[in-house]
Amino acid sequence: MGRGMGEVRLLSECEVADLLRVKPCTVRNERVRGKLGFIRIGARIFYTPEQVTEYLENQTMPTRDTQRRHRDVSTLPPQPKPAVEGDATVTETETKFLDTDVSKLDKKVLCDLAELTFGRPKPSRRREPR
Repeated sequence: MGRGMGEVRLLSECEVADLLRVKPCTVRNERVRGKLGFIRIGARIFYTPEQVTEYLENQTMPTRDTQRRHRDVSTLPPQPKPAVEGDATVTETETKFLDTDVSKLDKKVLCDLAELTFGRPKPSRRREPR
């Protein structure tokens, strides 16, 4: 029996689920989300091996090492400038990445800021040994 399209293998939802080692409802959900291509014949849904392969390629995530090597430096946010000692215009971003030695900062100001932020430390209920 000759076919114009050649030999086409159609997979059912359960067969694709077995191939991917997931439940059939996961295959159905991915189809509904538009992530997995399909063929509808009447009321039945089928998948080709090519559609499953394309889905898997789209799901593949590069390793962190690969992402670091291929990251475009121009898309990175600008790095904050280090705060200069005595500089009163320290931005919020710069305070998050502040890499200065605590001994260089005014400890009284740090203690006041910590008290405003976190409140006074609660006294210890533990009794000191006599």
